[in-house]
Amino acid sequence: MQAKTATRLQSMDVLKAVAIFLVLWGHAQHLTSINCFDRPVYYHIYTFHMPLFMMISGFFFAMTVRTSFTGMLRRKARQLLLPCAVCLCIIWLFDGIIFGDKLTFKHLIYRLTHHIWFLKSAFICCLLGFIPFAAMKNRLAVAAIATLAASQFIRTHQTAFMYPAFLAGGLIYLNHDSFRAHCRIIFAIGALLCIAGNLFMDGETYRWLLSRPQATGEIIAMRLYKYTMGLSGAIALTALAEWIFSHPRSGPAVEAAAKLGGMTLGIYLIQTLILEDILTRLVRLDMFPAWIFDFIVSPAIALAVMYASVAAIRLIRRSTVASLLLLGIKK
Repeated sequence: MQAKTATRLQSMDVLKAVAIFLVLWGHAQHLTSINCFDRPVYYHIYTFHMPLFMMISGFFFAMTVRTSFTGMLRRKARQLLLPCAVCLCIIWLFDGIIFGDKLTFKHLIYRLTHHIWFLKSAFICCLLGFIPFAAMKNRLAVAAIATLAASQFIRTHQTAFMYPAFLAGGLIYLNHDSFRAHCRIIFAIGALLCIAGNLFMDGETYRWLLSRPQATGEIIAMRLYKYTMGLSGAIALTALAEWIFSHPRSGPAVEAAAKLGGMTLGIYLIQTLILEDILTRLVRLDMFPAWIFDFIVSPAIALAVMYASVAAIRLIRRSTVASLLLLGIKK
């Protein structure tokens, strides 16, 4: 049983490292003057990388959730909302002092409510996911369908798009033995669906996926396409991770990736300042041909920011207060 649990955590931690690298790679695409919506690397990554992150979140949520709603609420508020709010306040103050942005209460509130949307979405998904994975676990199917339907009417922080992936991650955990036993065929089906969907993806289609159509038929068509792309890509990579790590593996590369996977929340927050804020304001790399920027320069920047974030996390962890406020970790 211990080896089985270790295998699960190893595969998921390595997958988290892959997911955070995709996030940084996508964000590095902003470092040119060309609209990132017209960059194939950008819109292909963005079709599935955040659902992948949310699927992993759902997996770990189902693994660790208990029957106490108030305990879960306090824990997730500390892990997700507290570091999100503290980091946004720091970035707001930094931008005001360094870049001359307005240091008004209105701008602060806007940042707190709109920026770093993923952590807020993850918090909402945890509230919804508590029902099928803890409160009504004996009626899992009913609770899952009910919360899935309810999520489609939540129009904030991409919850309607994220919760299906969160729910899928929790269901994968509950059926992990079966998922691992069939991971090869699941990977094949998911990869084929994702590739087939990406054949129709271009800048115009990606803009359509970000729009808010009013006609019911178009809403249904858009969500079916968007959700199929996100879920198929996320499930394919999750199944691939299970396939590769069906037996425990070791080695410097695997251990390093697993350690990175355990730091994803901190990396995500710190890169918000380094990559999304500072570098996107100051750096434009238009001197490189598109293919060099897409496949050499931007991945290299993503790796550099990742390891700079890791160095910052190690410094933060030396302080109990800083760890709590910036990483949500209570020593």
